[in-house]
Amino acid sequence: MDKINLFLIAHAGSPGSFTLGPVPGTAESNARPIGLLLGDWFVYLIYAAVILAVIMITIGGVEYIISIVPGKKEQGKKRIWNAIYGLILLFAAYMILRTINPALVENLKFPELK
Repeated sequence: MDKINLFLIAHAGSPGSFTLGPVPGTAESNARPIGLLLGDWFVYLIYAAVILAVIMITIGGVEYIISIVPGKKEQGKKRIWNAIYGLILLFAAYMILRTINPALVENLKFPELK
């Protein structure tokens, strides 16, 4: 019963009006709309995914260069391609979200190329 009430309370307001309440033990309210919080997390996850992909490409490259065993060379090559596929998937997800609604990814501030 509590789950149904929580669901109804969370969706009772207009879209985007659901905010997180104040943190217990603090005097002031630091409530932000949940959409902004999710947007911030999306940005951090994109940056983390890019950093991890670069690390995996580096590890795969070192594994490919150093190993003498052909199986290890193939494993390094596979690691590099999987990281590249992950970056392509990440870019595709960004482009799909931007195509559907540009406001979904407006928090992303990528540096402009000159």
